[in-house]
Amino acid sequence: MNPPNPTPEPASSALSRTLRVLAVLSALLALTAAFAGVLDVSSFNPAEVFAWPRIARLAGWCLAAVSICGALLGLAALIDATRRTASMPAPPPPASAPAAQPAFPPDDARTSAPSPNPRSSEPVIDDTMVTLPGISPTQWQELMALIHDIRDNLLLNDAERVEKRTRVVEEDVSRAISVVRPLLEDGQFVQARQVIQEIARRYPKHPEVHRMTEQLDEARRRAEEADVSAYTKRAEELMSISAWDRATSVAAELLDRHPNNENATQLAARVRRERDLFRAEQAKRMYAEVERLSRRRRWRDALEAARVYVERFPDTHEAQILRVQMTTLEANAEIQERQALEQQITDFAKHGRYIEAYNLALHLIQTYPESPQADALRKQLTRLKELAHNPDATPARVKVDG
Repeated sequence: MNPPNPTPEPASSALSRTLRVLAVLSALLALTAAFAGVLDVSSFNPAEVFAWPRIARLAGWCLAAVSICGALLGLAALIDATRRTASMPAPPPPASAPAAQPAFPPDDARTSAPSPNPRSSEPVIDDTMVTLPGISPTQWQELMALIHDIRDNLLLNDAERVEKRTRVVEEDVSRAISVVRPLLEDGQFVQARQVIQEIARRYPKHPEVHRMTEQLDEARRRAEEADVSAYTKRAEELMSISAWDRATSVAAELLDRHPNNENATQLAARVRRERDLFRAEQAKRMYAEVERLSRRRRWRDALEAARVYVERFPDTHEAQILRVQMTTLEANAEIQERQALEQQITDFAKHGRYIEAYNLALHLIQTYPESPQADALRKQLTRLKELAHNPDATPARVKVDG
């Protein structure tokens, strides 16, 4: 008579037992540390300065061991509770429910499939199908994968652990390389550096980490050179058409992108220097034009040029001089304007264009009411109006004293 086959142990039960063994080991470590602490306290000398920190450190290790022990026991209890819940029989279906499918497949299916062990009283639990309140299926799967990994590592010997670590390291580094390469191609250097820093923190001595860092630096250098070249060309084009504000903005943007680049610093300084030279030469020419117009007594043109100069170069010494002379220029320009209107009114009257002469005389009186020309025209305004309504009247001589 063959001996009965032993009941296969479910994976969750083996895992629970492994966690309990680890908890016992943690408790033994805590007891050992506590015993050592008692011996240390018995020989404690209050006069020693460094005795209390040593005792506090020992107490901390004991507390950490006890905490680990409690966590492992709790996790083992959770797995046992989950296993018991999964093994509970399902409630009977209601009377109105349709007939359930047979618990066993047809005869042909039973002959082709291996029969279950009748002595197996404990079902095998699929960890991926377990759900708990407050824990998502993804989190549960990650937790179980971590626990399985811990169990597998405990079952490996030293050579197998070294082989597994080497394989894991190479997989992590290869994954990092596959992430960094497209980031460098897209110019996303900040994200690429974050990935490299993380892999360097985990495996600082791996040769691929140094190689990825060199590739990052080289890609940044090439991108920076291309950036500087494009911005420099754009700034020079703007300077050639005297668009100094836009050229200054381009140079400042390049300097913000690459603050430590020498060429970017030189471009910003060059734009400022050439802009200042251009503005100084332009101010010199415009001030000379104001003086030339004043010497020729073209007061209206001189006044307009002076206003433009003060608006463009308000902080220069010449602008201060023109502000002092502005009153004189305005007075002379007004006299010149009244004289021009006076001459035009006289010409209209000489040629019998009394309507134009009358309208222009009204304009002069309204614009410059306190002027001598306005006083003289008020005396002749009635005669001009009469002539404007009677074109056949004898032309009259209009004389304006101003």
